Amino acid sequence: FIETGSNIIPADIFSPRVTDEYLDELLSSAVASNQNMVRVWGGGMYQTDSFYDLTDEKGLMVWQEMMFACALYPRDLAFLKDVEAEVFEQVSRLQSHPS
Repeated sequence: FIETGSNIIPADIFSPRVTDEYLDELLSSAVASNQNMVRVWGGGMYQTDSFYDLTDEKGLMVWQEMMFACALYPRDLAFLKDVEAEVFEQVSRLQSHPS
């Protein structure tokens, strides 16, 4: 398998302005340029369920990062418990997507 792809960063600072139609156009352009993977950058935000549904439909693999890039994070127990909950929630939400 040879990966060819792009980084996905937040498409707009105001996430409600990012429509399903815009995501479809964005991901269709990746497919049209012979890409087979997109990386959800860990310094951005988790994408919507529609995003992952579209990557499944278009046959795009997703390299999903957790949102812990570009900063130093605490290592105390309270913060690590929050991280555990976040990881559990995101993995539970995304594990059914073949992409």
